[in-house]
Amino acid sequence: EPYVEEVVVLVELAPGATDIYLDELRAGPIVKPSTTYVEESAGRERGHREPPRALIGDDHFRVDGRPIILRFTPLHGNEAGVLAECGFNAGWIPDYTDAALLHDLEAAGLYAIAELPTPPDVGDHDDDGRLQASPLPFSDNPQILFWNMGTRLKPDDLPRVSRWSEMVRYSDFERARLLLAEVTGREREFHRRLDGLGVSRHILGTSASPLSDLEFLRQKRDLGFPDKPMFTYVQTEPALGLLAWWSPERQMPVIEPEQIWLQCYAALAAGYRGIGYWKRSTLTEETPGSDERRLAIALVNRHIQLLEPWLATGKVSEIVPGSLKNAAAAESGWKLWRQPDPDTSSETRIWVSELQSDYGRLLLPVAGATKMSAVAYQRGR
Repeated sequence: EPYVEEVVVLVELAPGATDIYLDELRAGPIVKPSTTYVEESAGRERGHREPPRALIGDDHFRVDGRPIILRFTPLHGNEAGVLAECGFNAGWIPDYTDAALLHDLEAAGLYAIAELPTPPDVGDHDDDGRLQASPLPFSDNPQILFWNMGTRLKPDDLPRVSRWSEMVRYSDFERARLLLAEVTGREREFHRRLDGLGVSRHILGTSASPLSDLEFLRQKRDLGFPDKPMFTYVQTEPALGLLAWWSPERQMPVIEPEQIWLQCYAALAAGYRGIGYWKRSTLTEETPGSDERRLAIALVNRHIQLLEPWLATGKVSEIVPGSLKNAAAAESGWKLWRQPDPDTSSETRIWVSELQSDYGRLLLPVAGATKMSAVAYQRGR
């Protein structure tokens, strides 16, 4: 079953200005393969298939026809029910053949992000440089909507990931699940081969501020493809170096709720469509700060659910400096100013991201301190 993957238009240009007009592309003739050919195609029927549940389109994730903000975390033990209570919509599982865990996710109403098996030797190419791949034994479980191709992939991993992703798409033709991966460089080239690109930076315990994290995410967003979604991992646990320093005589380092919220809002303000909550332990373990972490994650996930129509489809039109000014003397609440007010303190100076969507306009302030809010305006109401 050959198919047209791309069309390249070559034009010889004369000196000076040239206008090029491209009409709607049509390809043909399309010849339907014979029944005999399908039955004899190495035992692999690739005729009728159900449309995939998860799709990307115009810089957003869409599941079962609905735009979503992907909210996921690694599963440690049997905590699918806890994830559902905390407002997650997906769980990251290490073994795509774990039927019991997939059943738990389905019972909790969660999608699955599954790690792929170790790539085989993907260096076998023919003379034309095309990958020669045989079907891989992928799971047919409909609960798996995403494949996790890896985390912290280095630029040198690009050739391997490129060939491996091509093999996965060929072998997973029936389900056509989306490919996700987190990278540390060559974002545009990785994004060309992946459906969702992840970039992250753990800033807690460093001198970096949430506003610098917002700038970092903005820059990385510009390096990716504008019509494909991006996601990031937010830090929910202290770095391993801090935990190694801890002893019973010292107070155990913990992540404050505001630190989790600020990371999430920085990602959303930069136009990211997925948030992975990075952790190495269960959400219910009995350690200092564990309950507080779980409640903080649940709260920000509820915020995202309330604003999901705007956040999942809104385009970041601009990010401008502003300030929050206490207007309690004249009326209750705070007023949002487009430009910083010289009379305000540094704690109320913020950056405001404006997201335009079909549902209206969302103004999402991100502060270096803990004062933050989200204000939605619906056109015509």
